[in-house]
Amino acid sequence: MKLNIGNNIRAYRRKIAWTQEQLAARLGVSGQSVSRWENGATYPDMEFLPIMARLFGCTADDLLGCGEEHRRPTDEELRDALKTAMDEQDIPAVNSVLRTVRCEYGDEAFMAIWFLIAGIQKGHPLYGNEEMLKELRLLFHEMLNGEKFHIARCVVIHTWLALENDREAEKIIIKYSGDREWDMSKIGLRVARADGLRDFENSRKLRDVRSFIRLNEFLYDPTTMRTCSDNPGDPVLLKEINKRKLRMLHDFCGMTPDPMHPVSGDGEPDIFVGSRLEIGFCYAAQLAGTGEHELALTVLEDCGTLIEKITAIPGDLMQMFREGRWDYRLCPTVSSRVPELAHLTCYICPERWFTPQGFPHGMELLVCGEDGKILHCQPVRIDLEVFLGWYKNYIRDGMDDRWLDPIRSHPRYTALIRRLKTNLPWYGGISAPAHSDTNRTAER
Repeated sequence: MKLNIGNNIRAYRRKIAWTQEQLAARLGVSGQSVSRWENGATYPDMEFLPIMARLFGCTADDLLGCGEEHRRPTDEELRDALKTAMDEQDIPAVNSVLRTVRCEYGDEAFMAIWFLIAGIQKGHPLYGNEEMLKELRLLFHEMLNGEKFHIARCVVIHTWLALENDREAEKIIIKYSGDREWDMSKIGLRVARADGLRDFENSRKLRDVRSFIRLNEFLYDPTTMRTCSDNPGDPVLLKEINKRKLRMLHDFCGMTPDPMHPVSGDGEPDIFVGSRLEIGFCYAAQLAGTGEHELALTVLEDCGTLIEKITAIPGDLMQMFREGRWDYRLCPTVSSRVPELAHLTCYICPERWFTPQGFPHGMELLVCGEDGKILHCQPVRIDLEVFLGWYKNYIRDGMDDRWLDPIRSHPRYTALIRRLKTNLPWYGGISAPAHSDTNRTAER
């Protein structure tokens, strides 16, 4: 049986309106000793029990919690005790209830006190109290890792995030975020924290970022090619899908594309540059595979323009990155194009996990908030042949890089390759026209 003697000493002491110092003086101990008894840190020596019983007008069994009146509290009684302690800003009493829930109770008890914990927001007298936070952290950790609690992880973590300081909240986001549930993604948890802090302006901005990520994931997801037909390798069907994806993207950005820039809209990179290049590479191969060679070459040229612009990083900055001195804030930025995302800063940089040999293998889009923190990152693939090979292997029957064969020897195709390799000497780029697995392997 767990002894609740600390709580009982506190309750009887308050009943006779004594302070801890007054009780300590009658017992011949320090006020700190009484405080430690009531906090549950230590127990009083047995010799003090009958003395305190006489002073309080109760029995030693009452102090030990053996009497009928010291039965196990109900969930409602725990809630009332916590509310009283919070109203009185009595941190030891608050922690006592939290500790009792953690050690002796389960889901029902937590849900009974949950709205009180969730009500501790900025401006609340107990908000940021480190002594209380230590006990809350133990409770939340037990709920996330123990076997007694079965409350949804998102409920626990969202509640926890609203109580922590910025540094600890970021640790929680990094530790507990999961990619498969939107509300447990990093951006989802940041939205939850902003909601918990009643920071509605920041919450709105973060929700707009999450909407962008969802749209980008849809545009970027090659598995849509496999689920839309019994014949996913049909270039006619795939061409229409990517044509509609581009139209959706242009509509979202409020653009009327220039005929010479069907992928980018106007030849300039933006926050969707990774998706634009991916759709463009696939679209060009599908157009070539269905006989629309001129449009396929126009699409590739537009992709080439985007590649040139996002890889135009000054040589001194490139050398700094090669030496391991990485600072993405020095990299070029691109526009969001969308007013709701205008508060974001979008950087284009070489992949952060590059190797100095053959550097860089690809680019990366970093989406940062107003505080400079990275909210989202996306690979930007810049090599057509490598991309198509990956795409074919990933979704199997959804793509065939041989669809490009009819245009590999076309003057516009070879001119594009020559232009890219001239402007970007380090760039492997769109591979040479000859369609040879051996040659292609050597180039890579």
